[in-house]
Amino acid sequence: MATTPEVRDIFDIVVVGGGAAGLSGAKIAARSRRSVLVIDSGTPRNGPADGVHNYLYAEGTAPAELGEIGRAEAAEYGVQILAGIATSARVLDAPADGAPRFAITVDVQDGAARTVSARRLLLATGLVDVLPDIPGLAQRWGRDVLHCPFCHGWEVRDQAVGVIATGPMALHTVQLFRALTADVIYFQHTAPDPTEEQRELLAALGVRHVVGQVAQIETTDDALSGVAMADGRVITRDAIGITTFLRGRTDLVGDLGLAMSELDMGGTVIGTYLPADAIGLTGTPGVWAAGNLNAPMAQVITSAAAGAAAGASIHMDLMVEDNQAAVQAYRGSIQDHPSEVDDHRVARKTDESDAPQTVSPGEEFWEPFYVAGSPGTGGPNPILVDFVGGLPAGDILDLGCGGGGDAIWLAERGWTVSAVDVSTTALTRVMQRAANAGVGERVSTEQHDLTRTFPAGSFDVVSAQYLLSPVEFD
Repeated sequence: MATTPEVRDIFDIVVVGGGAAGLSGAKIAARSRRSVLVIDSGTPRNGPADGVHNYLYAEGTAPAELGEIGRAEAAEYGVQILAGIATSARVLDAPADGAPRFAITVDVQDGAARTVSARRLLLATGLVDVLPDIPGLAQRWGRDVLHCPFCHGWEVRDQAVGVIATGPMALHTVQLFRALTADVIYFQHTAPDPTEEQRELLAALGVRHVVGQVAQIETTDDALSGVAMADGRVITRDAIGITTFLRGRTDLVGDLGLAMSELDMGGTVIGTYLPADAIGLTGTPGVWAAGNLNAPMAQVITSAAAGAAAGASIHMDLMVEDNQAAVQAYRGSIQDHPSEVDDHRVARKTDESDAPQTVSPGEEFWEPFYVAGSPGTGGPNPILVDFVGGLPAGDILDLGCGGGGDAIWLAERGWTVSAVDVSTTALTRVMQRAANAGVGERVSTEQHDLTRTFPAGSFDVVSAQYLLSPVEFD
């Protein structure tokens, strides 16, 4: 029995699939200094097409060229590209924070099998278009046999187009092509008979309806020239529209405890896909999906956008994990060396019972955020400046002070500032900045989770400029 190769390469993120979604996700994460590996099988769905369309700033670029550009851009930020096929994946048992969660085995092109490990996975393997079984059709696929009028319809505008039906969705394709050319023929082929309402629509649009099975696609001088019917007729056409079955690639899906779902449109199953939420997170923690695997109808530009959103989401997920580990290490250092800790006049308030309190969701997010080095040291909020600029200095309560941009500006203008935040690290930095600015005597700080406690006192002004949070914070 063959043994699994040793896990020897560890990455923050492994992306399976080197198309628009995968490379976009890899690039945006790498620009946040994540270590990223892209496993690229080199078989993009749009490979047979002459050019990619509706992709802003790259209109008509050949898929192969667009792939080269994408790989070069990703590599500029340290993304590693591995040419091969991911053949299996393992979910690792109960990893410690920051440790890999997954091991992926890859059949490397021109090399032996290799296993890499990852803290997070992005599946961007795409889908396979299952073509109708018509002789000669596959050879013209992506050239003059087309599936998406939005992607390639403009290129056959005003030409003689035939739509070969294998199901009821073909009538939708007919209407899309009819917007591009007046010469459209509907080949019913194996589709059910249209309803009376659908027949009326075809007649109103001037679309000819041909009944009978298609035998094969005819070509002349390496160009599609006609549709041969089973009864011997050959009907001249310049291009053919078809509806394919959109079968999402199942690479690694079962290994990761996931399952494909059926894509239903109008009561007809037109494909399969891997479910995920709005940012690409699947049902298995640590696994995201983007592109046609998750959204079979997506064009190249929307797949790239989904990949970017997933890559950013993965980075932020890792950031929270890393910051939580930093907080734990920080707390451990305080316990080991309590004499070295200066509270910088930061007071933490508890409820009236003085009972021990658990860390709230707000503190759990914002404390690691500031521990990780997010300074929040910008200037004051312009809205605050406009509001208090003409007021005499007094006492002000600054709720959600963050890095202290407002508090320091106010103190420099004579205000006595009570600065409040959920993060003790942020408050420590406020006091340090106040001391450096020579206004430490006019700034005091209190730590509050405002969903639990609130500062006491009387104030001339209460300022709440930054009460926004990416986590639930009542």
